[in-house]
Amino acid sequence: MKFNLLQRKRWVIILSVLSLMLTSGCWDAIEIEKRAVVVALAVDQSPLGHKVSIQVPNPRKTVGGGEEGGGGGGGAGAVELFSEEGRTLQEAFMQIENETNYPLFTGHTQILLIGEELAKNGTRDLMEGLRRNQQIRRHLWPVIIQGEAKDALDVQVRLEEIPIDYLRETIDTGIKNGRFPSMVLGEYFEELSNPAKRAPILNVFRVSDNRYVWNGIGIFKNDRLLGVLKPPLVNALLHVREHKPGWPVMIDCPQQQKGQIVFFPKSSSSNIHISEKEPAIDVNVSMEGEITVKECTSYKLDQPQKYQMLSNMVQHEYDKSAKKLIDLAQKEYNTDIFALGKFVKAYYPKLYHRLNWEKDFSQIPIRIHYDVDVRRAGLESK
Repeated sequence: MKFNLLQRKRWVIILSVLSLMLTSGCWDAIEIEKRAVVVALAVDQSPLGHKVSIQVPNPRKTVGGGEEGGGGGGGAGAVELFSEEGRTLQEAFMQIENETNYPLFTGHTQILLIGEELAKNGTRDLMEGLRRNQQIRRHLWPVIIQGEAKDALDVQVRLEEIPIDYLRETIDTGIKNGRFPSMVLGEYFEELSNPAKRAPILNVFRVSDNRYVWNGIGIFKNDRLLGVLKPPLVNALLHVREHKPGWPVMIDCPQQQKGQIVFFPKSSSSNIHISEKEPAIDVNVSMEGEITVKECTSYKLDQPQKYQMLSNMVQHEYDKSAKKLIDLAQKEYNTDIFALGKFVKAYYPKLYHRLNWEKDFSQIPIRIHYDVDVRRAGLESK
């Protein structure tokens, strides 16, 4: 019995040693200090294929970087820029690595900047290269830059150590406020792969006076940029597709008084009704908000009827913008920018399979109806 116990222990030790020998461990690990960390990636069209530019933080210029006085502080020199061309994304990366002292690491990349020309010609090759890069995070923000994407990496913003962090925070704030669409890289991949969608929307920025300026929402058909929507047209898109309040609405004062009234939306909800016999789509949107500016001081909101009149005026403005956007989507873009096909496929599968959605979308009647509730109009002295 004692012999069997010793023999069993011997086999346990032998098997443990063998299992340790088979464990790969971290034999190929690279210390973070030995990597060139790419925080922003910009891609433009070039005669060769792709012009790739990257932004890499300078450890000596950022907080904790080890310089005298506690380190860093950002500003000029806080980042290094590298730019090279290649027939593919990977080839351009390889060219850049010839200039850096460490291998590139894209696992911390926060922003993907896509040049306008490249976006118009199609992002398929770019997205294919990104799909094959195992380091690229699917939660980074893809953004369209009007002009060259590389120019956005040259912006120096003193409010942030690393300039591209300012753009990332701008996007985060716009999404939280309900004014920007939210689409990360993984969702962009999904949009292009799903036959019921294939109409991604991305935020569009331009560089002006060393600042990032939001310039609207980029409308895609498959992988090609068709155009850019600006307020007030973006509101209906945000209401139906994103269920967000959108941008404030300005209307002229009633009763031919001079000045304007600003309606600030606080919340938005919508429901969709589909008619199956003769396909038609009705979207009912409920808006709630408050009046933040009223230049016509003589127009007193002292009666319920006046509140209702104001609500009707704001509703009319929303209806007018929504109709323009529907006409633009069906007649000019001929693409389902509202992502209604996803809803039809999920809840009316027989109707969806009866139709060729991409082809028939432009012929289906779409109506967006608004119900606006003005909750507050501010305080006035009597």
